[in-house]
Amino acid sequence: LAQAAAGSAAAAEAMSVVLSLLLLGGKDLACYRAEALHALRRGFAEEGPAALPAFIAAGGLFVLLSLLSPSTKLEPDSEVMEAAAHLFERLVLDHREALAPVLLDCQPASLLQKLALDS
Repeated sequence: LAQAAAGSAAAAEAMSVVLSLLLLGGKDLACYRAEALHALRRGFAEEGPAALPAFIAAGGLFVLLSLLSPSTKLEPDSEVMEAAAHLFERLVLDHREALAPVLLDCQPASLLQKLALDS
């Protein structure tokens, strides 16, 4: 998992696989979700900003937010929640300049305006 998160030639595809592990339901699969989060953290630690584009392109930010959102209740396991919160915190602190425009673009009004311009 660490190599998949670290930015190889097929980084976007590998990142999608790692992120899909985070979306697996079931309490018995929490160990896989925790391992996927640890792999992402190691990947970002090793690759730094180089891993961010594949993470964003694969929807990683939204996967993390869905794990952390109380409305989705996706993750009951405290270890996974703690790892997700730590990873999100590190991403925001380390990559705030790159993440701010992504988060601003995600506002509903902005998305609708861009959709109107595209159609």
